Amino acid sequence: MKITDVKIVPISCPYPSTHSWKLGLGDGVKRDEILVFVETDEGITGIGESYHGFAPEPVVTVLEKYYKPLLIGKDPAFIEDLWYEMFFSTLQLGNVAVLAMSGIDEALWDIRGKMFGKPVYQLLGGTEKNKVPLYIGCHCFGWKAPELLLEEALSYIEQGFKAIKLRGGMGVEKDLEAAKVVREGVGPDIDIMVDANSAYSMPEAIRLAKGYEEYNILWFESPFDFTLHNHHNDMGRLRQMSRTAIGSGGNLFTRFQFRNLIEQGGVDIVTPDAGKCGGFSEGIKIAAMASAFGVLVAPHSTAGLNMVANMHLTASLPDHVMCYLEWDAAPFNPPRDEIVSTPIRVEDGFAILPDAPGLGVELNWDAINRYPFIPGGEVVPRPRSRRWDYR
Repeated sequence: MKITDVKIVPISCPYPSTHSWKLGLGDGVKRDEILVFVETDEGITGIGESYHGFAPEPVVTVLEKYYKPLLIGKDPAFIEDLWYEMFFSTLQLGNVAVLAMSGIDEALWDIRGKMFGKPVYQLLGGTEKNKVPLYIGCHCFGWKAPELLLEEALSYIEQGFKAIKLRGGMGVEKDLEAAKVVREGVGPDIDIMVDANSAYSMPEAIRLAKGYEEYNILWFESPFDFTLHNHHNDMGRLRQMSRTAIGSGGNLFTRFQFRNLIEQGGVDIVTPDAGKCGGFSEGIKIAAMASAFGVLVAPHSTAGLNMVANMHLTASLPDHVMCYLEWDAAPFNPPRDEIVSTPIRVEDGFAILPDAPGLGVELNWDAINRYPFIPGGEVVPRPRSRRWDYR
């Protein structure tokens, strides 16, 4: 089998005027996805998704100008060889190249699954599990008044979900008040996480981590600006200062960055994303490394095809490592509801794995064509401010 073509299709789903999503990074204006199609001379096409990194155009350029010519004519069965060819051919491009190759890797594993007639998660780990536990995250729980956050939380709990992740970054006191109101409203048996989206100074983060102890927060995620690249030691310091578990990794790229974070004692939970970290090939290596350090793995996810991909990654994890998978239950979700034409089953807070070969889903080209790409990022950033008086 030979690769005959690589097609890249970026899409954008603009928010309707009735919808808003605010978080520490800024204000959401649309949903972006970069779909990747790897075609072969035997009629098998692999599908995958490269995360956009809030800058889709550079990712598309790497896919088109570097990886497409490198892959055409190659045998898609040699996934590990192709991973290293892509990685070393664009090493100096940094994280944008890893984002791009992640979608290619997903598509190659989709081809492998279709070749052997097996779902990807069975090929990755041979697990007998056919479902994975979910927590509500992604484009849910933006900045809101505490009572509105509680109302949203209760709506998910009524559907059977047992875990939710709030969006922090509103300010230390507001974040603590949100956690207090939601915890008191949902009771002790629901897991609550908080993602600060890199909003805080060290004193602010310490105040929050200690304050969250009272509300039994399952993990406090990504508190610092540029956490993932420049604050590995600070994450380790924060972890030693409270009983609140620290999570991070949704924006780390390859096992090499995860190694630095874990070795420097920064986290209790890592959150790799198959569409960001280097694909399935890298995700399973990161999970193995986490296991060696006694760190849990709770994959990050985005909506649509990459959400399906991360279902497969999560299902491949051994029980002593696997935590929750992030799930986007937001009502405005064309990637989930329209682009992926195969219905994704969710029952009592678990995602049911498709049993068809490969990723196990099909895409709807009519829907894809209805959402042409809109230049720019999906989040409009806002200025940051810091307080240092929480010592």
